[in-house]
Amino acid sequence: DPLAPAPRPPCYREHRSVPHATSTATAVPLTVNRAISTIALSGTPNPATKGTAVTIRVAITTGDGSNATGSVAISDGTTPLGSCTLSSSSCSLPVSTLAVGTRTIVASFPGDPVHLPATASYAQTIAPAVTTTRITSTPNPSALGTSVTFSVSVTSGDGSFSISIRPPFTGTYRFAIAPFGRALRLRS
Repeated sequence: DPLAPAPRPPCYREHRSVPHATSTATAVPLTVNRAISTIALSGTPNPATKGTAVTIRVAITTGDGSNATGSVAISDGTTPLGSCTLSSSSCSLPVSTLAVGTRTIVASFPGDPVHLPATASYAQTIAPAVTTTRITSTPNPSALGTSVTFSVSVTSGDGSFSISIRPPFTGTYRFAIAPFGRALRLRS
């Protein structure tokens, strides 16, 4: 019969729709930890002279390669110097108030929603300011027996002052110069 269905090949199987069984999934908690961050910290110039501005530079490298955000607190040991706001994981802070000696500069990043906190330090050397002392006399030249006034001026990178010494003179004068902003003592 030409209208009869063709015979089925031997590998053919008839598939029937089978109702699926109902299943439930159990939620599995997933913890995503914040990325590790490290700080590279430096100061320029190092060493520096007292009163000279030192630029403290902070660069944060993150474990996931993304930019750290927020701010970084910078201190001289435990004395706060200020903070700087991160831009592309770096920032800088100019400071000119560091005391003479080897200073331990510390940068503290509190972390952000994606990155863990980090702290770093480096040694910044501050040398005493160079001073220039000038002594002049008035009148100059002077005649024997003439009253003479001596003027002393001291200038340094972190301030300057001057004094005048007027007669009567006896003996040798020594100057004990205290830090700027304090009294000047004169001994004879």
